[in-house]
Amino acid sequence: MKKELETNKTDETNETIERNMSAHLTDYATAVNWCGNHYVLLNNIAVIDPELDLCWARDDDDTETLEREALRKGAMEEIFQFFVSDMSEADAKFLRKTFGLLIAYSPKLECFVLCVDHYGTSWRLTPCEVFDNDFWERNGKDIVLKF
Repeated sequence: MKKELETNKTDETNETIERNMSAHLTDYATAVNWCGNHYVLLNNIAVIDPELDLCWARDDDDTETLEREALRKGAMEEIFQFFVSDMSEADAKFLRKTFGLLIAYSPKLECFVLCVDHYGTSWRLTPCEVFDNDFWERNGKDIVLKF
């Protein structure tokens, strides 16, 4: 009986991994830590730096100032934690493009800020989609979500 339960659990785990491989899912902790950056929780950053730019990665010449302001205000209401980071601009763009992470820029602190839009679940248990197919082809087997 015990061996049968272990076999069923292994089968279920393998099915979950296969499903997550096809959906290109990893966990939020893997995504956030991919570049090896350091993070410090700073939830009052909006008070410290009211010019926090949540749109830096979405800047288009076509984006109007009012649209940017509306996007900024709407996004601020959906973010539950802010982490200042030592990430470079290249790291910030990579994390945004590859994993869709919300990254802001603080002109006052001159650093990038990870904006976390979920709460209540361990980052290891929070699914995170991988949007870059080439990246997934190279790394998918090593980073696939396994729960």
